[in-house]
Amino acid sequence: MQHQKDSLLRLLSIATVALTAATVATLVSCAAQTDDESENRRLASQAHSTAIAAREALTPAARAFAEAQTKSDEAEAALEEANSQSQRLFAIFEHGNIRCGVHPDKVGLSMQGDDGVWSGFFVDMCRAVSAAVFNNANRVEFIEIADGEEGNALITGDIDILATGIDWTLQRETEWGNATWPLYYDGQSVMVKRDSDIDTWAELAGETVCTVEDADSERAFLDWARTERLDLGTRRFPNLTDAISAYELGFCSALTDRIPELSAMRQTMESPSDHRVMRGYFDEHESVLAVPNGSDTWFDVVKFVVIGLVRAETLDVTSESVGDSATSQSIAIRRLAGFEGDFGQDSLNLGTRVLQSVIGRVGNYGEIYDRHFGQDALNIERGRNSLLRDGGSIWVPPIR
Repeated sequence: MQHQKDSLLRLLSIATVALTAATVATLVSCAAQTDDESENRRLASQAHSTAIAAREALTPAARAFAEAQTKSDEAEAALEEANSQSQRLFAIFEHGNIRCGVHPDKVGLSMQGDDGVWSGFFVDMCRAVSAAVFNNANRVEFIEIADGEEGNALITGDIDILATGIDWTLQRETEWGNATWPLYYDGQSVMVKRDSDIDTWAELAGETVCTVEDADSERAFLDWARTERLDLGTRRFPNLTDAISAYELGFCSALTDRIPELSAMRQTMESPSDHRVMRGYFDEHESVLAVPNGSDTWFDVVKFVVIGLVRAETLDVTSESVGDSATSQSIAIRRLAGFEGDFGQDSLNLGTRVLQSVIGRVGNYGEIYDRHFGQDALNIERGRNSLLRDGGSIWVPPIR
């Protein structure tokens, strides 16, 4: 590009000199007029023709130079924009880990054990991205995000991924950051004592329900109760721990929250069998991962990993079988593992067999779900979290 600009600049300079010379020639011819009027007219006409020819040579050169300058400026702007869009990914490479924002003490979703190790569905999502970027699932720094601080954490850019299971809403998409499509569906329900007479939603009328003040769960519950015209009372607590204790001690007849959290709470109670989570739900949640605005490349990396996890389950590729992908008869499986064709890995600065690394280290979507919500964990039916082919809502575009 620079060489082209230099060449055109030289051409423009030559043309300028030519035009100057032609103009001088015109002036000289006029100054050297003879007594022969006819000869004077001939000389003047010749000089004028020379000036016009020089000017005509200058015009396309100037135009070409201007066009080259414009293209150069556009190319430089595009390069600057590309660097800006990749800035967060480059910064992640530089500091060597992914900062993942999570809620603390959310059994099944995100929780730190006594040994300091984090576990949970959304924790594993961050580990999957780490496996893609670093070929190591443990290059993650987990940062605790308090309820209500999710948006601030994204807007300030203090985290690289928000993995608190926030609901996907239009306002959050426009004001907070970029969200993947729904990764986990759940709903809000209530937990009651098994020997209570509360068997239907309508039978909550006249009862007192424990809530966490100003939490999304409280707002959703009150909105639902108002819509259903249920006359009930609430006892509000500053945190979920206090709300659970009050419920267990009998200060309220029911406790409301999202179903995974209610299921997790029930298992931690002194006598889990004395409590039950009511079937169904009154408020649906569509949980997503989100990243800060301003880095399309980083956003694409996170989406790329999510797509790979779901597509792997769709193809029945597991952490145990992904190593055999090279010899699979399925082109789709070989492509998934990086043994057939290309689907954008290089443009995202990822290895050709990146998804083989991710699935081998973390598992596919179904393995992650079962690890935290399956029969050996919280025992929550997959329901809408089943693949689309199995009657659920989890789907992703094909990899090709």
